[in-house]
Amino acid sequence: PRPSSTPADTSVSSVTPTVDENATQEPFSSTFILQANSPSYTSNFANDQACGWLGVAGQVFDLDGAPLGGVTVYLGGTLAGEDVDLFAESGSADAYGPSGYEFALRSDPVASVNTLWIQVYDQEQSQPLSEKIFFSTFSNCDRNLILVNWNEIR
Repeated sequence: PRPSSTPADTSVSSVTPTVDENATQEPFSSTFILQANSPSYTSNFANDQACGWLGVAGQVFDLDGAPLGGVTVYLGGTLAGEDVDLFAESGSADAYGPSGYEFALRSDPVASVNTLWIQVYDQEQSQPLSEKIFFSTFSNCDRNLILVNWNEIR
């Protein structure tokens, strides 16, 4: 048998793009990144609720490593079937340091796998200043406080 050429496929297929409404706006340039060892998990030390609490907290630092207040931190996603859509301002929760922020989520620790995310935003809460960072939660009292610290970059 003699070799023959196979005609090229010239048909055009139509693809309808889908838009992820939670996707970061483009173009994106980070001005904040996670500090080394963030997120970290520990027991609740910030209030007297001990194990009757689940939360996310941390601090924000400027280019020189100094505490930076007035920065908006956004926590989104779902936890135990409930939507999470919260904003906090750095400098509003001094239990974590001078640029501390806090999100109190539940009155008990609950496990989740990457259903929550945290991100730094501008003060108008309209433009992200960091990537979305997904993280897990745990159902034990030794890890019911998730600490997430941010560093400003150029």
